Amino acid sequence: MLLGAPLFALGWYLVANGLPEMPVRKAEIWFSGGPLILGVAGLAFAAYGLVTGIPAALRTGDDAIDLEFGDTGVIVRGGHVIPRASIKGATAVQYINNAKARLLFDRKHLNRGLVLSLREPLDVPGVVSKDGKHTVRIRLQHYPAAEYQKPFAQVVAKLRSNGIQVVETRKHKQT
Repeated sequence: MLLGAPLFALGWYLVANGLPEMPVRKAEIWFSGGPLILGVAGLAFAAYGLVTGIPAALRTGDDAIDLEFGDTGVIVRGGHVIPRASIKGATAVQYINNAKARLLFDRKHLNRGLVLSLREPLDVPGVVSKDGKHTVRIRLQHYPAAEYQKPFAQVVAKLRSNGIQVVETRKHKQT
């Protein structure tokens, strides 16, 4: 947004005033219209970022919980509880990025996920039933490692201490 707004204003000014005069018409069009096009693109990306980022930043209460282990079981987004007795097993996934150019996936950001295998289907958002297997996938892909690493390790440790088998796997994620 900080780059898009000035470029848009400059481009609008150049297009509206017909500046600058050049001997080649194509160069004149690109020189005056280029900042306008780049400004519009920058503002479009900024608007998309605001539309998708603000609702996530304003989550409060139960909606702000992505993964927590409570007295009765695992608490997921929305404050929904998955009872310990209904958890058959869990898979802790660590995503690895070996791409030459890491465009969207930085090492300092979250690269973990948790998949809970359930004994029976529950009325919890995110439950997927396929071939008689019921799972809940918990993705924590939008947080820095400092915010998720300790609580994630605590949830995995509490699952293990309650006799729930936790398998740790690694998956490649190329961006």
